[in-house]
Amino acid sequence: AQPGSRPTTPRLRGFTRQQRRSAWPPSERSAQRCRTGNWGHRRLDAGEQRGMEEAPGVAALAAEGEIEDGLENNPVLEIEDEGTCVQEIVHCLLDAKGASGSTLPVQVAINSSVIQLAKANFPLVISSLCSFLDNRHLSESHQLWLLRLLCQVLETRRSEGESHELSCSVDQTVAQNLTNHLVREIAALHQDDNRQRAITDVLVELAPMHPDVVLSGVLAALDSSGGSGTGPASAPPALVNVLTEIAYTTPHALEGRIHEVMGRYLPLLQASKTSEVKVLLFRAWCSLCVALVNCATREPGDPMSNTESTFSQVFGAAALELRRKQAPISPGTNGGLGGGGGLGAGRSGMEEVDETRRVQQALSTAFAILMSSWQSSKDMNVRIGAMETLGHLCLVIPKDLFLTNADALLELLVNLLTRQSAASSSLPPVRLMRGLCLLLQACIDADPEILLLENALQTLTSTMFAWTVSSGPLQHLQGSLGTESLQSQAEVLTCFEVLAETFRKQVLGFLMQRARGGRDDRLGALLVLRHLIGSASWRPRPAAVVEGIQHLTGDSDPSVGLLLGELIVALAAADFFAVADAAMAEVAAAGAQGGANAAFVPEDMPRQEQINALLNFLIRQTALKQITDAEQNSYVAKLVAKSTPTDLPSCEEVRGSAGLVLGHLAGSLKPSVRTTLWPMLLQALLDPCMRPGLPVLCRAVTQIVSNARAATPNGASQAIMAELAGAFRAGKEKSTQPEALLLWLLICAHSPHEPPGSGIAIIRCLESLSPLIHRVLGDIWEAPSTRLQTLCTCLEEAGSMFDPDFWSLALSQEVHFFLSALPEHDDLPAKLVDILGGLHLEIWRKGRDACELSECQRAALMNLNGACLSHVGQKDKVNSSLDFLMSHSSDLITEPTVRRAYARALGMVAHRHFELVLGVLGRVAKTDAATRRAGSIAQSLFGKSTAVQQAECLRSMLALALGYCAVYAPSPEVLQTKVCDDILSPLANSLTQEGTVLVLRGVIEAVRLTSDAIRGAPENVGLRDPFLQAARGDEEEQPGARLSQDPSLRAALCLQRDGLVRALLPFVKQPPEGETDEPKLAMFEELICPALNAISSLIAMPFDLPSNLYASVLEDSLSVLIFSLPNGQMRASGESFSDIDPVLSTRIQAVTSLVKSLLFHANSWLGVSRLLQAVHAAGANCPVEFIRWTCTQLLGELCKAAPILSVSTEEEGEEMNSDVGDWCECLALLLPRTGDSCKAVVAVAIDALQQLLSRCEWTASVNFGALGDASAPAAVELGVAKRRSLTREGAAARPVKQGQQEGDPAPPSQQLVSALVARLPPSAIPPLVQHLMLAMHDADSHAALSGVDALYLILQACCEKLSKERATNLVATVFEEVEKVSHSSVRQKVLSCVKVLALHHFESAVSELLDTGPEFNMSSLGALQVLAKEKALLLRLLNYFTDTLNNSDPGTMKRPNRLVLAATVALGHLFTVNDSSIGMVVKKYFPQLFGTFLLRIGTTLEGLSAQQTAAAFMNFLHASQNDSMAMALEGNRLSRVTRELYDEVICELTMLFCRHHPSKRDLLLTFIHPFLTRPFPGHRVAAVTTLSQLLLSGVDSPLSNELVSLIVDSLLRCIDDAHSTVRKQSVRGLGNLLLLWQRGLAEAAMADEDLALRRVLPAVCGALADEASLVQREAVVAVQCACEVEILGQPWRHLLLESASHLQPLVDAEDATLRGASLDLLSCLCGLSLELSADPIVATDIATTHGSSFGESLDVLLVHCVVRLEDTWSPVAAAASRCLQQLVAAARAPLGPGLAGDGGSSLGGTVAEAAELLQRREQEQMEFKQFVFPFVALVHRSGDPMLVARRLEICRGYLTLGLPPGEGEGADVAGGALRRSMPTAVAAGYVAAALARCLGEMRPRPTELLCRVCRDLLGLLAVEDSEFRAQVAKILGFFDILVAA
Repeated sequence: AQPGSRPTTPRLRGFTRQQRRSAWPPSERSAQRCRTGNWGHRRLDAGEQRGMEEAPGVAALAAEGEIEDGLENNPVLEIEDEGTCVQEIVHCLLDAKGASGSTLPVQVAINSSVIQLAKANFPLVISSLCSFLDNRHLSESHQLWLLRLLCQVLETRRSEGESHELSCSVDQTVAQNLTNHLVREIAALHQDDNRQRAITDVLVELAPMHPDVVLSGVLAALDSSGGSGTGPASAPPALVNVLTEIAYTTPHALEGRIHEVMGRYLPLLQASKTSEVKVLLFRAWCSLCVALVNCATREPGDPMSNTESTFSQVFGAAALELRRKQAPISPGTNGGLGGGGGLGAGRSGMEEVDETRRVQQALSTAFAILMSSWQSSKDMNVRIGAMETLGHLCLVIPKDLFLTNADALLELLVNLLTRQSAASSSLPPVRLMRGLCLLLQACIDADPEILLLENALQTLTSTMFAWTVSSGPLQHLQGSLGTESLQSQAEVLTCFEVLAETFRKQVLGFLMQRARGGRDDRLGALLVLRHLIGSASWRPRPAAVVEGIQHLTGDSDPSVGLLLGELIVALAAADFFAVADAAMAEVAAAGAQGGANAAFVPEDMPRQEQINALLNFLIRQTALKQITDAEQNSYVAKLVAKSTPTDLPSCEEVRGSAGLVLGHLAGSLKPSVRTTLWPMLLQALLDPCMRPGLPVLCRAVTQIVSNARAATPNGASQAIMAELAGAFRAGKEKSTQPEALLLWLLICAHSPHEPPGSGIAIIRCLESLSPLIHRVLGDIWEAPSTRLQTLCTCLEEAGSMFDPDFWSLALSQEVHFFLSALPEHDDLPAKLVDILGGLHLEIWRKGRDACELSECQRAALMNLNGACLSHVGQKDKVNSSLDFLMSHSSDLITEPTVRRAYARALGMVAHRHFELVLGVLGRVAKTDAATRRAGSIAQSLFGKSTAVQQAECLRSMLALALGYCAVYAPSPEVLQTKVCDDILSPLANSLTQEGTVLVLRGVIEAVRLTSDAIRGAPENVGLRDPFLQAARGDEEEQPGARLSQDPSLRAALCLQRDGLVRALLPFVKQPPEGETDEPKLAMFEELICPALNAISSLIAMPFDLPSNLYASVLEDSLSVLIFSLPNGQMRASGESFSDIDPVLSTRIQAVTSLVKSLLFHANSWLGVSRLLQAVHAAGANCPVEFIRWTCTQLLGELCKAAPILSVSTEEEGEEMNSDVGDWCECLALLLPRTGDSCKAVVAVAIDALQQLLSRCEWTASVNFGALGDASAPAAVELGVAKRRSLTREGAAARPVKQGQQEGDPAPPSQQLVSALVARLPPSAIPPLVQHLMLAMHDADSHAALSGVDALYLILQACCEKLSKERATNLVATVFEEVEKVSHSSVRQKVLSCVKVLALHHFESAVSELLDTGPEFNMSSLGALQVLAKEKALLLRLLNYFTDTLNNSDPGTMKRPNRLVLAATVALGHLFTVNDSSIGMVVKKYFPQLFGTFLLRIGTTLEGLSAQQTAAAFMNFLHASQNDSMAMALEGNRLSRVTRELYDEVICELTMLFCRHHPSKRDLLLTFIHPFLTRPFPGHRVAAVTTLSQLLLSGVDSPLSNELVSLIVDSLLRCIDDAHSTVRKQSVRGLGNLLLLWQRGLAEAAMADEDLALRRVLPAVCGALADEASLVQREAVVAVQCACEVEILGQPWRHLLLESASHLQPLVDAEDATLRGASLDLLSCLCGLSLELSADPIVATDIATTHGSSFGESLDVLLVHCVVRLEDTWSPVAAAASRCLQQLVAAARAPLGPGLAGDGGSSLGGTVAEAAELLQRREQEQMEFKQFVFPFVALVHRSGDPMLVARRLEICRGYLTLGLPPGEGEGADVAGGALRRSMPTAVAAGYVAAALARCLGEMRPRPTELLCRVCRDLLGLLAVEDSEFRAQVAKILGFFDILVAA
């Protein structure tokens, strides 16, 4: 700060005294200290002179208050020192950091501003920060933030470059005082205080700038603390910590003075008593050692970090290298390894030698002190710290000194390690292990034999190994250790690496011994070995390592397995797997080439069996199932053992790790290892225990084969493949049977997701092995196999929708394909059967529970048996195999999957041995194993026995096998001859005799399979070839195409079918309500769907069905549907229901299939109609959407399968074929559903109708295109008249399609009606109409409306075709049924039907109608419509209603006139009547009716009245065919706007009237002019608004002079009306007159000078000052229009320019629209000034009379425009941008505002730059702060200080609005203004900052005003909005123009 300056308190207008006091936190004492030199400036005497300009003296400052009071009105003079203001800014920002609500963004903004200010006022900012830090009243957190900010400010000097670093350097005196203060502070703080760390950071940052000052300060503090009488030991630990951080962070700052630091440390080290001080000093000595090495080996700025994991090795290597070269490790070294200059660079030789000597003496003394004193301490932490320090010292002291003490030091170290290990089993501290590592490096470098004395090496390795074990090797591998533990363990392993490099045999022997120990020892040994093997510096004998870990391959501990697998990875990477015999040639070759492996002899390499053991262990690890404890092998061991370890890895983790290792080995094998691994992998594939690892093994096998095929050259590939094929050669040791491998892989492939990923892995493995298994199989499956790729694609695409049955059939098909390609007499199928039989026998012997195969794989075994047996030609072989399977499968078929696979397998065998299989099934069914049943008493007491349960499973399987035998029968003829006796009869008996659900389900499914097979259903194709079924898709079924024509056979099948249906009916009967028998309910739920499917298949046979049986089946099936469908609401997603319960969906599909089967037996459309009616009655018209959707979908399926309706075209009589009426009835059932409220129902209904229409010859060609939204009620009335004419003339031959006419397509029902009317004969219409009458009672209103609408359209089109009798009956029916309709819209549509049928049956009274209003019921409205059809009453109705509206008091908001409301509603509803008379009357009296509604809008009230008026007016406009007016009224929405905006609706409607009816304007004026004098304000508003718009219409169509004169006089009389809306419209009307004058119209009025200059323009300009903002808006617009009038001459323009004085309050108005319009007006005035400036004479005249005030106004308004760029309303911001462009353009004119280049040639360039900047802002979307500074610099006028002051005052006005509210009643109002003005306050702050930056060196400058602006901004920091405060803090940073002297 400037010496002698006095800080001033920020003047915060509107603040209370307490707020002002809190806004200035620094104490006067702190500020005074900051000013008077405690931070670097000397205290000045009154007469003292310095070598620079002095600041004002004390006397001048004393008189400042007097001077300040006299210059309030002249802010330009320099009264106040800028330094004081900057100081206030900095102080306030620093104080804001300690505010309670200071959030992180605010903190960041403050830091940014302070750093910005520091760039221009670096000493001042530093001094201010120091002043605050010296303030004892700050909170701890505040001090902490200030210290961190100070550190950032100090960092900026380096980040800005060297030049900035020199200019922003800290004065040495300031640095000295700051250091002294911080040193005192840090010495007084508590050790755990965060401020200690912050102070340390500041001192570390300050040290490179002033190293001598910082070091001297810290050392002096150490000296003073030592000389206080308490001794050196009382030195504050924080001071030592500061020096330590400097040594670690910037070690080169210590050059030349390290010996001084050491000199201070030595007495402290000798006198230290407490453990904390000792540990701190130990770390300090370590930092000095590191600093020494850094100075000698590293460049400045690149020191080695002690936090890196490799620090011990890097530091040790650097220090030892220096020692070996005998380079002096001293600050004076000039030739270190790093090329650095050393700490003594630039000093004389004698000084360097002296300093080196002193450093060495200090290091030696410290080493001696530590050696003599550290062991006496009992504190382990002290001993550990001393050990780390000694480790550092050992590397930097002379070698002879170290050797002298090495033995003793090593002995002490070993004892310490022993005690540490005994005291705690956890990992030692990092410091201890780092010291050990450094010491070991020093010992090995000096004399390795030292470590061999007194078993030191053994002790060290044992201790370190114990720590390795205790740290958890498994946790280290899994990465679950903490950071500190991980660092400690890394140091331990580094110590092992250091020892192993020198003592290879000893370390290896130790680890091999430990590998044979307990579990923890084994894990630790494996971890250390893995680390050492991965190290490039350690290479033991491979044979010793591999042999030493052989015993671990038998360890069942998964943790050992996991680590052993990791070790195998390391061994493989280090090439430890080269076998001894195979490596001899490689070793010889390597020796010849000088390779690294030449040093190894074959005896050093492992043996083959050792490699085998490791690989076999890896293979076993891939299938690890469970975790076992390897230690507990006996009962005694388990009894006394500890609990199971908690760190065991999961099986998945072990298998995954082993798989990665195995994949690595398989991908990079050498020939010798491949020969070993290949047969082992094949044997592992056949091992059932290896099934969990099957995916890994398969991928490894596939990779080996792929590598063999890819080997180059081709001969090598063939040789490798031959070698691989040798593993399948019979008689060879460890050979694999290829057939067994094939079958086993196929069995495992049946469960492709157990384990995950096994399916694709097995298929790829089979693809690669196929040439090695069989030649034919290789031809089929050899890669790339299309067939196997299809299987892989199925698996990949299936995902969660995987179908096991499909997959099983697909694999069976592959086996069939393979076996079919074999020669006829090949014995491979029999061989495969034998292999499968052996496996089956093994499984049967073990039992189902003990079997290692899953359920899917046991089913696969059965599946493959069937596939292979179907290709065996010997019947004896087949018979014996089947007998074997039957006798050994009773306990294996308890699962449904296995039973089905067994039955399907028997069916496959039946394809070739049909009679043989049927005979076997018959024999087995009679055995005791199948017929065993339990008694009811025994079963109820003890349950079913195992034998009984197995018998039930067997019977179920036998029944299902009968069905599959029918499916796989050799031919239809063979099946039909055997099916009745051998298949259907046993199944029928089982249905009546069996009572178990399990058996009955198998029997029922067998019935379905058999029935499908008999009739040749397409579903059977998928059972034979699933891919063929998928390719064919759904094909139409052809019942009876495969049946024999033998009558006796057909009769037998028919009788058998009827009996089975009757036997199945009891299973589909729903249980009675209240049924509690759970077994019966369970049987119903289990058997209902299979029974329905079976009945459906049976009924689909082409045999006649008895009528009673037909009725029973239909009743029961629909009962199931009704019983199953939920009554709750389910919402459709789009056009379907996606969240249906799968069980419910299956049941619905079963019922649908059954009902479709019944449709085959409907011989005529009468039957079809009855069937559809039954389904429709089940719920097609109920309220539940899901039930309607289900029933409609079922109706669609029936329509799809319905017969074709054939009718002779010659039959044109009244009586048509009865099928026509039945078909019409079906059509009437579905037609209402096309308008259903549920889109899903509409979709299925349209599809059903399309199917139904295609069944009739008349409508077969009808095709629905884009049907639109059928649920929209408004679409019902679409194009009725047009369709009527089309249908009557016969032009509509088919439904309207999308794109055939403009507008939206008609609803589906209307499209269908058009097609029916055009295509159906007249005699078909009556039955259709009769059946459609029932649609009005539909539960869904949209469907009912759609049906009635169709009825209405048919009547409208075909009424004349109906006879009188039929018409009478229809009318009677309608009147009878209309009262029963529940929906009003449907009732209204029914009444429309009445209108069509009875046009002349109508009577009503108008008065009674109005009395019931305005809430008319539907009956009243219907009556009104009918009345409107009577022409004689139409004019009377209109006169009555309009007279009531125009001459009645409308009432008030609380008490409206109900008669007026009722007349409004009735009149509006009258215009909705679709009658030509209405149109004629409306056209004739359109102006009067239009004026009536305008007046009604003016008098209407908000709410219901507005809605009614709008609805009535819209009906009138629609009736008059003025759709554009209706759209305008609808867009304004009277019900949505307030009462004050109703005049805008009148304006728009009047404008449309004048545009469409210009010839009727005089009629409208004549009608509405008398209402100007009415007492009702609404009438006056409507009248003056209409006159205004009538005048505006003269732009398009000229008005007569008399009419214009009448309107203008009326408007001028209304300009002073008491109602603001009337005044608003009057001003608008005058603006419209100005618009006419602008376009050269209304010349007679314009020629009247008195009217133009003395009445019109003064009235418009005077309205700018109106008290109502809405009047001001109109006035602004009118003046804008006046600017465009050019004919009236210069006086007119003079008056316009004078209006600029009214704009300043308008641009800041509360109304955003007014602000935007005012800115646009300002743009117009600027343009006008440009035009006037074109004529020099005119410009001079105007400048003389008006130019000065206009230019001054623009100069002021310029700031408003810039600020308004940040207006919260975007249109205002856009208007401000446009206005700025005009202001910049107007700068060229003499009347415009001045820019930076006033006068001279630079003005044009400045204007161009400003315009370009504005354009860039728009294009690049620049931020405001990026735009404002260059723009203000361009518009600033340096020669006009008063203008700058005025502009700054304007900015202050915006800032004043943002001040916090004070106390009192206006607090809430001020708070609201604060929130609204925040963006503009921020913008004004930026503008003020930009103006301040433009001042430069200008004199005089408004220093006082700038300071006030800054203080205003400082006051805004009290606003409780963090984002706003952050912006203000950023703005303050831009006032760095204020520079302290």
